[in-house]
Amino acid sequence: MDPDETLLDSRIRIIQARYDEGVPLFTKHELRRIATILAAFDEDTRDYLIGFRTLDGSHFVECLEGPKIVEGNVSKQFRSVMAVWPTKTTWLVADVPFTNRLKPVIRYAGIQLLVAHDGPHPVFRGRLAPLVIRGVDRIRPFDMTRTQTAEQLCSVLLEAAKTWETRSFFINIWTMCTLSAPLLTGRLTKIVAFGLGPLTRNGLNSHPIARHAILLALWNSLKTRHKELECYSEDRRYDPEHKLALTNAGVRVLDDPGGFLEADENTLLISIDPNIPVKQVIADIGRPLIIIWSKSRLLAGCVS
Repeated sequence: MDPDETLLDSRIRIIQARYDEGVPLFTKHELRRIATILAAFDEDTRDYLIGFRTLDGSHFVECLEGPKIVEGNVSKQFRSVMAVWPTKTTWLVADVPFTNRLKPVIRYAGIQLLVAHDGPHPVFRGRLAPLVIRGVDRIRPFDMTRTQTAEQLCSVLLEAAKTWETRSFFINIWTMCTLSAPLLTGRLTKIVAFGLGPLTRNGLNSHPIARHAILLALWNSLKTRHKELECYSEDRRYDPEHKLALTNAGVRVLDDPGGFLEADENTLLISIDPNIPVKQVIADIGRPLIIIWSKSRLLAGCVS
């Protein structure tokens, strides 16, 4: 076997063993540390280094370089420098320019992705870390055809929420919350939603509209018993109009990893078809009162 593959297999076995022992992949401290650095980098002109330590004892550094002139344009650079235990060799594993369109974000990997039998995802290969830095578009191309204003989107959401209050899918959720009332009394202070999707995509985006309508309907119903209940939602695909529409509806919009940092033992968590391992992160960093989890296909027959 190739020496690099042998080392990779050895590291994967160590990571699996430590995970089986109960060592967490994710912590609020680590998420808060990375988020603080990324926020500073987005606003600053300096270089930043983010050091990581993986479950097998490896170390690597993500280097975020400040603005530089590249071919006449101002860009920021991202470099990932890997120092692998036990060989302590160091090499450059990524070199990506962050232009005005791109920004560095956290990318999450659950245990299945890290120890996959056919090898970890290329993004995580070598690092084998649950958190790495990647680049995403600040402005997604699919919302450029939107014609709805934030006020119109807000009205659509509020009307949809009223409609969903009579749907069997919502009634089942509400029944569950009612049966859990003794558990919630005096403890429920917030609802946190993850990955409900962008409100528009070449027009109104029906499934995300339905997900947000369920969120609003549930919040409105629970507020009759929990007067101070707050509602939060996080999705990287929100554009400024989406955020404003949700804010106008009373929802507090969070930037990643704000939802994970808010989640605690006083939280009702909603997540429908996220593209990050929400359940694994939450299992490590908090114990919500209730988790509402579904797949989009289960909503397909309910969305009109």
